[in-house]
Amino acid sequence: MVGQINHHLYRKRGFYYFCRRVPKALLEHYPKTRIVVALKTRQFRDALRQSQIISKRLDDQWFHMQLVAMGLDNVQAKLFQPVKPPAPLMSEATSLYLRLKGDGKD
Repeated sequence: MVGQINHHLYRKRGFYYFCRRVPKALLEHYPKTRIVVALKTRQFRDALRQSQIISKRLDDQWFHMQLVAMGLDNVQAKLFQPVKPPAPLMSEATSLYLRLKGDGKD
């Protein structure tokens, strides 16, 4: 017997499964219209936690794929890209090393 628990979680033969439809805009990237994952647990709390994690990861991935499809993939990368200080020149690094090392040390 198959019983529906919530939107993305169902139980079959005592085990819980995660099931979610692929958005129509992204169907060309997937071989099937649904993603089904066996959660390999009989505990509802464990299954619910795992299904929430999988659902969040799918949302993040699909959001990125939709940005790429719209040509806006660089917008998010620019917003969250950390600012790196420029690397020192080799001559500056050598002089700093020699200054920190000190005279007469191996």
